[in-house]
Order: sequence, then C-alpha cells, then structure tokens
Amino acid sequence: MFNILFVCTGNTCRSPMAAAIANIFFVKNNIDATASSAGVFALDGLPASSNALVVMADMGLEIGGHKAVRFTENHTEAHIIITMTSAHKIKLLEDYGRAADKIFTISELCGGQDITDPFGGDKPTYFSCAEQIKNCIENISWRSLL
Repeated sequence: MFNILFVCTGNTCRSPMAAAIANIFFVKNNIDATASSAGVFALDGLPASSNALVVMADMGLEIGGHKAVRFTENHTEAHIIITMTSAHKIKLLEDYGRAADKIFTISELCGGQDITDPFGGDKPTYFSCAEQIKNCIENISWRSLL
C-alpha cells in the first residue's frame, strides 16, 4: 500500500480535505494507496476548521476527528508528498532535501495551479477550494505515479 501525504500550512483546511477526498477516490478506483495530511507550520492537535467540516460533510466525507499535525522528519517516509503550493514545496525542500524526489506540488501533478488557502473564508470559499482539490485529485495519473 502506498502512503500519500498532503501538505499545507496549518493542516486544518486544505490538506485534511485533500486526504479525505483522495481516500474516497482511491477506494472507488481500486488504487492501492492511503492518504494522510500534515502542515509545515501546524499547531499539533488543532481540529479541522469549521467550514472545512461543513463542506466535507456536504460532500459526504467526515473529517470531524481530524487533529492537525506538524510535518516532521518521519513524514518523509511517505511514498509521495504533495504540497498545496509551491511555497510549501520550497519549505520542505529546504528542511528535508533528501526527500526531494518524492515532493511535488499538486499543480505539478494535475496541471492546475496552487490551491489557495481558504482559512477564514466563508462556506462558498471552502467549497470552491474543495472542488479545486477534487478536480486535481481526479486528474492525477495515480497509476503511473505509484
């Protein structure tokens, strides 16, 4: 089983939504992978943001038990590390350069753009972010990547 790690800033919005969306996608498409998430500046233990919870529930996904985790050396053991922005990738490369061959931005993999942080935004902002993430996940060539 391949371990996919999604990374954002605080691990309360984008990366937990991405992990939830990816896990459902993997099951539906019989891909032998599991996704988790972390944040480059996360405060360990914070819950997912309230609008992330609402939007995920609207999509039929549950992230109520999510607790933020700060990216550490142990996270470099993931098979693939996918950051929400190029700034996240740069930070990881600075701190964990030995894992460079497995760190990608989501936009590199799906031909899109960085995923803008919805933190502090309203429900439509979060929904738009979740849809952007979902579209990217659905357009990544997972079988060739893994």
